[in-house]
Amino acid sequence: MINNNKIYSIATTGLLGLLLAQQGAADSAPNFLPEQEQLERNQALWGGLGFQSYQLEYERVGTNVPSTYPFPWAVTVNSPHNPGVITGVDASFNNIPSSVPLPSMESLFTLIQNEIDANTDLDIEVQYDTSKGFPTNIHFVRSDGSIYGVQVTHFVPLGSSNTPGPTPSSAQQQLNQAVALWKSMNILNYAYDFNMFGPNPQNIVFPWNVMVSNGVQVTAMDGNSNQINWVNNNPHPMSFDELFTMIQSAINQSPKYLEVSYNQQYGYPVDIYIVYDDTTADATVDAKISGFNLPVGR
Repeated sequence: MINNNKIYSIATTGLLGLLLAQQGAADSAPNFLPEQEQLERNQALWGGLGFQSYQLEYERVGTNVPSTYPFPWAVTVNSPHNPGVITGVDASFNNIPSSVPLPSMESLFTLIQNEIDANTDLDIEVQYDTSKGFPTNIHFVRSDGSIYGVQVTHFVPLGSSNTPGPTPSSAQQQLNQAVALWKSMNILNYAYDFNMFGPNPQNIVFPWNVMVSNGVQVTAMDGNSNQINWVNNNPHPMSFDELFTMIQSAINQSPKYLEVSYNQQYGYPVDIYIVYDDTTADATVDAKISGFNLPVGR
């Protein structure tokens, strides 16, 4: 089930997207310091930067790699909207249940330390990010010849800087981060349900089932399973990119009130409430997006 965490544009924290413009982890060159000294130096570097909320792309490689949830995983650690919680999405965009151990950078450091302490491996090789200290490539050759490998291919701090600080609260920052998250997914084909509340002078039957192909081709069926053919009326079926444009237009107009929630895992808007003019009901947009799904095999 997709986790929709409500993010208010007024007096609350903003969406700090997952996979914002995916930043690649910069591997260090092999370091021939003893494994323990490498670990301690890089763990100190990581700890000194003070990252608390972040997202990583994680992949297991080697022998006996579990296959229930295909890799790579997008793992979110200590999201501002789920403090103290680690959540993950697999390569098929399925939520990974809490019963499955999910990595944090801290747990990867612990994994390395435990392996060094056990002193039973035939080989231990670890590469670390040169600027942040987290492990990017872990390679253990165990005594039975099996290989346990981990790769961290992307790391994204959840915040506007490299150190913890106030979370963005403006509607513009929330939108920018949500758009970046959505675009990083490169999803072009999808469907969702669109519901709108309030005055309905055109007697439109909601909810709509909206289907988007190639990112721009939009078709829709109304609540009576009739095809919707108009594109210029307001409202009309839109892609998520068009919904983002609508929100941007609203922000530019400085409405009386604006509250938008974004899906934490994908970035698309799930709840839009805009009051352009508080004297007339038809100057209010109250829309909800649900039932997001991807084609089989995506």
